[in-house]
Amino acid sequence: KHHRNIRLLQAAGLDDCRGPSVRNSPVNPVELVQSMKVIELVSRARPDAMRELVDAVDWAADGVLPDNVQLALEEREATAQTVVDEGLALPHAMIEWDGEFHIVLGRSQTGVEYAAKGDAVRIIVLLVVGNGRAQTHLELLAAVAALLRGHEFRQNLSAAENVDVVRQLLAERAVQLEKPERTAVAIPRQSLMVACHAVQLAESLTAQALLLAMDHGQRIPWEPLNAWPGRLLVI
Repeated sequence: KHHRNIRLLQAAGLDDCRGPSVRNSPVNPVELVQSMKVIELVSRARPDAMRELVDAVDWAADGVLPDNVQLALEEREATAQTVVDEGLALPHAMIEWDGEFHIVLGRSQTGVEYAAKGDAVRIIVLLVVGNGRAQTHLELLAAVAALLRGHEFRQNLSAAENVDVVRQLLAERAVQLEKPERTAVAIPRQSLMVACHAVQLAESLTAQALLLAMDHGQRIPWEPLNAWPGRLLVI
């Protein structure tokens, strides 16, 4: 199921093997969470849930019609459905607007029937970016994807008692991501690429285990390997 995340990032202009992590991104994770609205979704159908997310923003103050935002999102969704990973969707669009961006995270305790085949998602993050801010668009997509990476973390968000707890969990995760790496040893770019493509290949072959041979114990590319759900052998 991790291949869904790869497909979405590629459709958005990001390759999961090359895209920046939050630590390497110009987007500060703490500031990202502070700029994010968090709401409780009540709708079960995707268009209605999308409208809840759109209406959480005061578009009138920006001189933007909410219907135009909804239309841009639906057009983007028709091009490539934005289910990122199990239980998570990241609808996004660039609109005719002089502003920078709005981000709204919606949590559904019952699940939203998002995809045509009936997959329910519990976390939907809406990202709308002003026209001409393509680089900001890509950086924010990568930062949000990194912030919400990990099935267990998303389960904690889904099971949170209320949206205040959701905000607290997001803030704690952002602080963790903002901390510097425990080691200053740089991971070679080639190692990161090889590890990422190895995970993709193993998933496509429905392999049960992945064997990685390294010449230095401190240079293991853990970030792409974290996406591997099977057994991991490192020698």
